[in-house]
Amino acid sequence: MDGVTIETAPIDGGPAIARRTVVLVAAGAVAVGVGAALIDPTNGPVLCPFRRTTGLDCPLCGATRAVHAFVTGHPLGALDHNLLVGVLLPVAAVMLVIAIVAVARGRRIRRPVVPRTAWITLAVVAVAFGVVRNLPSLAWLASS
Repeated sequence: MDGVTIETAPIDGGPAIARRTVVLVAAGAVAVGVGAALIDPTNGPVLCPFRRTTGLDCPLCGATRAVHAFVTGHPLGALDHNLLVGVLLPVAAVMLVIAIVAVARGRRIRRPVVPRTAWITLAVVAVAFGVVRNLPSLAWLASS
């Protein structure tokens, strides 16, 4: 392969792809929000296979009820069902609104670079939350 050069295209794909991505994520969030608002999962079946098998709460147990509570205007209820999801939902909502405003103003959207240590920290927090919420002395953290 003498004299052959290979050019690479930019990874971001340009502003059109960024706009499309933000629109698709926003549409998905709206669809999930509408579905969660219309369907009350309070007395529904247990969806978590970990809880069904062990009887213990996983880090995401209560997430469906937390999303329902959040989108129906009960943020404290979301915190009661799943503290971790109840804290992360508003953060995700704010990040999505910031992206939508940036796209609407014609600003360039850059894919956020999340450091590896942040992913590891999130995983450790999720596992620790899953363990701690099942301790009898901290029963208030269990999905209710």
